[in-house]
Amino acid sequence: MRWLLLVSWVYAQQLVQGSAEGVLTPDLSLKQLQWQLKQKAIINALEQAFGTAVQSQRYLELENITWGQQAQTQSRFYTWSQTTVNGEWLKTLDFRCEQVGEEQGNPLYRCQVTGYARKIPPVQLPFKVSALKCPSLRCATSQFIHGSPFYMAFYAPSDGYVAAFLVNEDTAYRILPYQALGSVFPYGVPVKGEKTYLFFSPEQDQLYEFVPAYLSNYVDELLLTAEENPTLYQLYVLYAPKVIPLPLVELPSLSTSSYSIPAWMPAKAFHQWLFELRLKNPQVSIQILMLSIYGEDSVFAD
Repeated sequence: MRWLLLVSWVYAQQLVQGSAEGVLTPDLSLKQLQWQLKQKAIINALEQAFGTAVQSQRYLELENITWGQQAQTQSRFYTWSQTTVNGEWLKTLDFRCEQVGEEQGNPLYRCQVTGYARKIPPVQLPFKVSALKCPSLRCATSQFIHGSPFYMAFYAPSDGYVAAFLVNEDTAYRILPYQALGSVFPYGVPVKGEKTYLFFSPEQDQLYEFVPAYLSNYVDELLLTAEENPTLYQLYVLYAPKVIPLPLVELPSLSTSSYSIPAWMPAKAFHQWLFELRLKNPQVSIQILMLSIYGEDSVFAD
């Protein structure tokens, strides 16, 4: 019993704070700069609280963005280099930015973040995920044009379960499990280890071995739209070796159009659910990718 209490204390949440500075250059919007500084400030907070380590096997990269001065969001950060932080971010309590000067005629901003974090539990499994603009791994990107299709590649070393959400400032859309499979897979989509999955492509679907025979045409095809230029989304991908109890979502209303929105929930409720899930289940691994959707005539879309 004493050993269990010790483990619980070692990985308990801690209140941490970090900061970062950056220049608003002409090729960035203010929201994009805020996202970059948010990521750097969180990494700064984790480094100060938990230190860094050199581990050649780490290869995951997580990205996060927060709008406004009060927000609740969770993320976990690694880098593509061999240096990694020893902590993970659980919940943002406060995030604020202010202009502190200029650099070569461009505004210089300083951002500060405060939130809960903890030392990384040793039981989480790594996985790979990529956002794609075509159904091929060569199409990996974080930038899309209004009306572009969206695909997602996923790979994990072991059997498990996966779920995915697209989240903006107000709303979290559950895009995986597919809408027709929400009641079939209420605990995430089952996947096999050492196998690459390409989601949102009917032609390359590999879930048929898990889906009941009476279901057909269950693969959702997604199009990304831009309400402003750019429109920013966070792609949350969760993976665990055991089932993931998914949150309650609002089902999309019936539509005569060939397009409809996915099942959804308020972003604030999603972040609270994710925070509580990760506290209760340290086996859940997460990646968060930042997606930018530009207008059709934008020069920034690749």
